[in-house]
Amino acid sequence: GLKQGRGGGICVFDGECAEGPRHDYAVKGTPGEFQTALLPHNIDKNRYDDVLANESTRCQVVGVRAQDDYINANFVDPEGTSTCFICSQAPMTNTFNEFWNVVWYYGCRVIVMLCSEVENGRTKCDRYWPQRVGDAETYGDFCIITVSEMRHGEYLTRTLDVTNALNNEKRKVVQYHYLDWPDFGVPTNGAGMVDMLYSIESVNTLFPKEDDRYPPIVTHCSAGIGRTGTLIAIQTALELFELGKEFNIFQIVKQLKEERTGMVQRKEQYMFIYNTTLQELQRKIGSALPPNLSQQGVPPTGPRGYMGERPPPSQQPQGPQPQQQAQGPPQRHQPMKYGQMPRPGVPPGSSILNGSPSAANGNGPISGSPQHTGQHLGQHPGQHPGQHPGQHPGQHPGQHPGQHPGQH
Repeated sequence: GLKQGRGGGICVFDGECAEGPRHDYAVKGTPGEFQTALLPHNIDKNRYDDVLANESTRCQVVGVRAQDDYINANFVDPEGTSTCFICSQAPMTNTFNEFWNVVWYYGCRVIVMLCSEVENGRTKCDRYWPQRVGDAETYGDFCIITVSEMRHGEYLTRTLDVTNALNNEKRKVVQYHYLDWPDFGVPTNGAGMVDMLYSIESVNTLFPKEDDRYPPIVTHCSAGIGRTGTLIAIQTALELFELGKEFNIFQIVKQLKEERTGMVQRKEQYMFIYNTTLQELQRKIGSALPPNLSQQGVPPTGPRGYMGERPPPSQQPQGPQPQQQAQGPPQRHQPMKYGQMPRPGVPPGSSILNGSPSAANGNGPISGSPQHTGQHLGQHPGQHPGQHPGQHPGQHPGQHPGQHPGQH
């Protein structure tokens, strides 16, 4: 097994698959842990009836009545890093407005999508952006225009112009769409994913920190737990390494599970976190580490800026591709159990969604620095500069972004 090194750096596992991160995608928790998710008027806002938003960390829709603030999404703030996430299920047609509300009012500039719209004949994500470049679609209070698309090996990027119809304000959001990840499985290798993480960081760090955190990165797969948790665990491990901090993959995954039940579902995903992290650390420190690190540590000696030092992957412009569509007229959503879904052995990449990366400068998603007006991205008119972008007017700066005024 693999054990914590003495000099800092990577700390992986020894027998932890048996006693630690279990396949706990099924709903469970303390009494009241899912109380809002289970309210009768929120049931059809859950894509799966066994994957719900934990009450203690749930993200709340802004500017609506308290009884209407539910979205199946949770805040995840990995300890010791400056990156935070909003982990969400894939949007559904009846939750488009809530999804874009969260993107807008929490000041998010990056969306990461880790599934296809349709996989193995089942709808996994309803399209919440216009399919073709130049097209515009309205989703509730938000008008979205797909400005550009680009292919980067295993992932796509789309640049989206987002306009809030309530105040006519506009901003750009970049969507990263990873294509080579089967549900309940893992990619063939992690190199393309790490390349994508480099690019994500280069965009998200253009924007100012709030309370020592960059804007939340909205991350979703279909249920928002397996693929989503795996990606965030890898990102967290690499960031901690670059900060010179010791880390333990088991503890990283454990924290993710505490903030959103079910994060990292399977042993294969857990092993993929370890293997991808190890391969990237081997590349960064320029030496071949032994495959078994028992009794050995990986000192955090790599250069700073782990997302910036690696050359960008070759970019291959690619036009829109035909997209797989679910057939039949729209019907009222009936949540099914994610844990009971079939897990076919489909080779990675067998279902590739139409997608395309977008870039304001032709090579990357967004170039240049954002314009600042003194107010943080996503703040409401009347908010104070010290408030978190997702806070309601009248909230105190110390409150959690998802809290309503008056909550502590």
